Amino acid sequence: MEAGLAPGVELVGVSKRFDDSIDVVDRVDLTIPAGKFVVLLGPTGCGKTTILRMVGGLECPDEGEIRFTQSAPRTAFCFQEPRLLPWRNVRRNVGLPLELARHHELDEVVNDVLELVELTDAAERMPAALSGGMKMRTSLARALVSSPDLLLLDEPFGALDEVTRFRLDEDVARLVRGRDTTSLMVTHSISEAVFLADEVIVLSPRPAQVVERFQVDFGERLPQWRATPEFARLTSQVYEALRAGMGEPV
Repeated sequence: MEAGLAPGVELVGVSKRFDDSIDVVDRVDLTIPAGKFVVLLGPTGCGKTTILRMVGGLECPDEGEIRFTQSAPRTAFCFQEPRLLPWRNVRRNVGLPLELARHHELDEVVNDVLELVELTDAAERMPAALSGGMKMRTSLARALVSSPDLLLLDEPFGALDEVTRFRLDEDVARLVRGRDTTSLMVTHSISEAVFLADEVIVLSPRPAQVVERFQVDFGERLPQWRATPEFARLTSQVYEALRAGMGEPV
C-alpha cells in the first residue's frame, strides 16, 4: 500500500451550533501538522466529535474555515462502532472501499492489510463470529486499506475492556504512526491520548474551546512506555488541564 502526501489541516475561527441555539464549538483555532497524530480530549458532549466530523466533511462549520494543504485528501473514518456489514466476511468487509473504487489489485492489497492487523486467519469469518477486539481491528483494516491521506478516529475502542483497548492502541501506534498519514483522534481516555499522540489537545466543556496543548515528544510507542515516569508525568499534567478546563479545583 503506497500512501500519498499527507495533508496538513488548519481550523481558523471554527464555530458550530445546532438548531440555531445550541453552541457546540466556539471559535476554535487548531493546526494539525502534516503526517502527525493529534488527539482531541475533553469531557462528554464537549464537541470533540463535531470537530472531527467537520474536518471529515460530514458537517459544515457555521463560522470560520477549515483548510487543507492538499486538495481533496483521501479520508478514512474509524467510528465508535465497527459498522461491519453482517452479510460480508472479514475479507469482503475490509475490501469494500477498494471494490467501490474499482481497485484492480483488490485481493493483493486486502491480503497485505489483513496480515498487518493480524487477521489473516480470520479472513473468512463473518462479523457475528468475531470478538469485540477483532471487529474493531477489522474496522481499522478497512480504514487503512485505501492508504488514506487523512485518518479520522472517533473513540473507536471506548467500548472494549482495558486490556483489549491497550493492545489495539499498540496496533494503531504500529500501523499508523510513522506512515505518511495525518491522523486526528477523539477519545475520553487520557492514557490513550498520551500513548498515541504527537500532540494532545484538551478541550473545554461545550461549547468546545482549546484549553491547552501538550506536545508528546517521545519516539516509538512501545507497551513499556506506559510504565515510565515521563508517561506518568504527562498523563498527570493532561488530567490537571482537563479538570481545570471543567472548572474543577486541581
